[in-house]
Amino acid sequence: MSSAQTYRTLLRLVARLIPAEGRTPYRRFVQDSFRTAQADPQALRVAEEYATHLVRLEEHASTLSRYNIAVDRDGNNMEHVRSTAARCGLSVPY
Repeated sequence: MSSAQTYRTLLRLVARLIPAEGRTPYRRFVQDSFRTAQADPQALRVAEEYATHLVRLEEHASTLSRYNIAVDRDGNNMEHVRSTAARCGLSVPY
């Protein structure tokens, strides 16, 4: 991932994950960090890893909300969980 892609990814994540009223300090931090880290490949690598981590956390949260059978046990959701488990060779105990 290039530094421009990493920068854009981090700014998009800040916009999606942080409420609008508290977003400005995080946005400034990302902007200032990229201004000072342009020549430092180590800092850019850390930023890439952080962006990847945040993207995966967001995917994890969405997966938990879709498949968490403890929260929503209606028939449609349970059938979705059973069919997904069956595709993986697993079975759901209830």
